[in-house]
Amino acid sequence: ECEGTTGDATFSTPWLTHAVPLTEDLEPENCLRYRPLSNNTIAINTSCPADLFNLNVTQECHEWVFAESARSIAHDFNIMCPKDFWKLTILGSFSVMTSFVGLPLAGLFSDRLGRKTVMVYGAVIICCIGIIRSFAVNYEMLASLEILNGLVTGAIYGPAFLLGLETLAPSKRLLGSMLVNMYFAMGEVVMGCYMWILQDWRLLLRFFYIPMLAVAALHWLLPESVRWLYTRGRYDDIEIIFNKIAKINKTENSLQNVLTDLRAPKPDDKNQFGKGEAEEPIKSLRLTAVFKSRVIMWRLFVCALCWVASIFSYYGISQNATYLSGGNRYTTFLLVSLVEVPAYIASLWIPDWSFLGRRGTNAWSFFVAGAACLALKFVSSAPDQRLLSLLLFLVAKFASTMTLTVIYLYTAEVFPTEVRHSLLSTCSMFGRIGSILSQQIRLVEVYVDPNLVFGVVSLIGGVLALTCPETLGTKLPDTILEAEAIGRTPGAESQPTDKKQAQ
Repeated sequence: ECEGTTGDATFSTPWLTHAVPLTEDLEPENCLRYRPLSNNTIAINTSCPADLFNLNVTQECHEWVFAESARSIAHDFNIMCPKDFWKLTILGSFSVMTSFVGLPLAGLFSDRLGRKTVMVYGAVIICCIGIIRSFAVNYEMLASLEILNGLVTGAIYGPAFLLGLETLAPSKRLLGSMLVNMYFAMGEVVMGCYMWILQDWRLLLRFFYIPMLAVAALHWLLPESVRWLYTRGRYDDIEIIFNKIAKINKTENSLQNVLTDLRAPKPDDKNQFGKGEAEEPIKSLRLTAVFKSRVIMWRLFVCALCWVASIFSYYGISQNATYLSGGNRYTTFLLVSLVEVPAYIASLWIPDWSFLGRRGTNAWSFFVAGAACLALKFVSSAPDQRLLSLLLFLVAKFASTMTLTVIYLYTAEVFPTEVRHSLLSTCSMFGRIGSILSQQIRLVEVYVDPNLVFGVVSLIGGVLALTCPETLGTKLPDTILEAEAIGRTPGAESQPTDKKQAQ
């Protein structure tokens, strides 16, 4: 449009140079225009002659006209100039940074109140925040809601993942992990399709969050983790769940003997500190006890670093894929999401291979992702190299997805039940450092190729993964001693690693 005219001036090359200055690349400026002459009374309906503007003076634009079919946050809040782009990138960073507080809190609440409770209430709160976000009247309101969103986000995925994992036998954990992540990828694909159809961020939020309020029904439909109930000594609740299982399977409740055994004190059992006392289901285990175990603390340190490397590579590779579809952001999003599906399927059986296991799969996934990223650095952007670039990218994204899948499962398998979510959330919290860094990698691409950075970080993650014990075929540990015993030779389980723990 041409401000100062009484009619509808058409967008055409002849008048554009009179109204808008050009960049060094001879492209129209997005945020500058020539100042209109205030004393000009010429009424032109079809063009913008040069004498409507002072071609020696420019001024910033404060309003823009967009296609009615598309509506984004940038459109609604006039964030169109480079000096304001930080407002868009910081929105995602707000959510990530506040998750440093939200994830540990979600872990503590989940270990104290239960997986189901935290998951359901967290999901309902997230829905309410999302619906309110869709009605944000200014940028400040939207940013505040993003901060609240980051505080609560950790209360959904982590508890849901652990609730499924703690319900399954060791041989079925990979299947459960794969299904959870498969639905995650399917959700991304569905969201990408509706983004393409709606092209309105407010409608998109309402479309997803309003129906999601139905998750509140899970409070009555979904049972709590039996393993968590056991660690809290809630045997009556366990009996109710066992009775429901027997009813669904149309069998006698033959699990009464199991409940009787659980309720009976076992003088020969040792608690998590190696004392020969009757075990009162692990109620005394707290995070302070974890700090006394050098084995668990070292394992936590290594896992946290692996999370940083995994999330940094996963999100960095995804954000580096815009060239794949010629700049169409919707098809790019769909490609990045779809390539995860075969990776999740492969994660179903590869970590169960005896010669690889969890540790080997995690390490080699890091190595493959790193090698593919390093190879991308040496592939030119010429048209005849496009297919090779696409193949290497897909390999890197495939491997980084497998790494993120396996590291989540592995972390859940190496820590004791009552602090499992707390330590898993701690690792996930540190992983958010990788997410924040991956968003800023473009700031240093003038000095170093991003693919080189992703490759080196992935290789470091692979080396760290090799220092961890194997968890293939092990039962989920309930005590510190059981967790420390993972990866040791048979018979070592009964020996505390720290003399202070045995005192």
